[in-house]
Amino acid sequence: MIDHYPVPEVGYKRAVFELPSRPDDGKYRIKLSATKIEARSCNDPSYIGSVEDHVLRDSNTHYYVLRIRRGQHLGPMAPCPLEPKSRVRVEGDLSVPYETPEPLVIYAPQDFSLTYSIVK
Repeated sequence: MIDHYPVPEVGYKRAVFELPSRPDDGKYRIKLSATKIEARSCNDPSYIGSVEDHVLRDSNTHYYVLRIRRGQHLGPMAPCPLEPKSRVRVEGDLSVPYETPEPLVIYAPQDFSLTYSIVK
């Protein structure tokens, strides 16, 4: 079933989530959460994410690509040490339509973990 999806780009991985079927799919959305564990300092900007919607050729099946970039550091650089490694969350609108019966297929950078929640 996943064979007809593209191979991940270099540096990306494919995540597949099987969503429970709902009679009113259109009333819901999937909110993605992307995180990474890393050591950071007070000078490190946050991560900003966006989701690209793609459609498989010759079908109406969607898959999504999560693009993540560093935000801009807006303040002056301050002398500060690296903090211990902790989970860093990607900011931005990371939501996609709730669609079944196809699985939710997301391509994301390899060093980020993905989870999702269902929101109305």
